[in-house]
Amino acid sequence: MLDRMMRLALSLLIGAWLARYLGPAQYGELVYVLAYIAIFQAIANLGLDDIVVRKIGNNWQERRFLC
Repeated sequence: MLDRMMRLALSLLIGAWLARYLGPAQYGELVYVLAYIAIFQAIANLGLDDIVVRKIGNNWQERRFLC
């Protein structure tokens, strides 16, 4: 829990410093690009978990690689 709190505090400090350093226009552009990346990353990950589980289930002889 302490690790999570430290990461949150550090993220807040770095985010505030970055927003102040870049200014409103450049920080807005950065956030805009990051939002697009998050959307496309979510779309790319749709169904990948199911494919991986199916592959592992079908290749049960190769389970030694998971250990």
